[in-house]
Amino acid sequence: MSQFNRREFLNSAVKTFVISSAGVMIAHKGIFSDALANVMPSPLMEDITPGSAPGTLVINLSDHEELKTVGGDTVVDAGDVGKIIIAHTEENTFDALAAKCTHKGCTVAYDADDKIFQCPCHNSQFRQDGSNLSGPASSPLQKYSVTFASGVVTVWLSGKPNIGADSTNSSAAHTPTVNDTIKTDSTKRLE
Repeated sequence: MSQFNRREFLNSAVKTFVISSAGVMIAHKGIFSDALANVMPSPLMEDITPGSAPGTLVINLSDHEELKTVGGDTVVDAGDVGKIIIAHTEENTFDALAAKCTHKGCTVAYDADDKIFQCPCHNSQFRQDGSNLSGPASSPLQKYSVTFASGVVTVWLSGKPNIGADSTNSSAAHTPTVNDTIKTDSTKRLE
């Protein structure tokens, strides 16, 4: 190989390296991340939602007046999981259940006076743990683990959080941090 060919090769190699590096840096910073996400998905291109963890539904009480007082409830869409009813059942305590009645699929509501979830269609009733109390429904409602801290209700859609013994409904529960932030398809953030 002549000296001219080596120089030409090295110039070409350096240019290729610089252009490739710039492309990777631009993609990492998000400039082309939407376009590249379909071609080469990567955890670096996932949505980042501060305060949420994979497989969770995060609700700030400051944005949901109906949950600020004991007895309040709301129904939210949790994506692939379906609708979930969240009820403020006691001071610093929240329950989250599948909102779809197991009898005919109507959306249940929380009865704060009797502390039960009730189907308005055929009067099936469910305890706060989701078990059947009465009515034509023969299967319980799916219950989800819930943590509450600093005005944030976190519903764990894919299993109980691994943060100690029984942290469900504990006011001293884990506060999700930026270390918990990679968002998955089953994660929703309501504000």
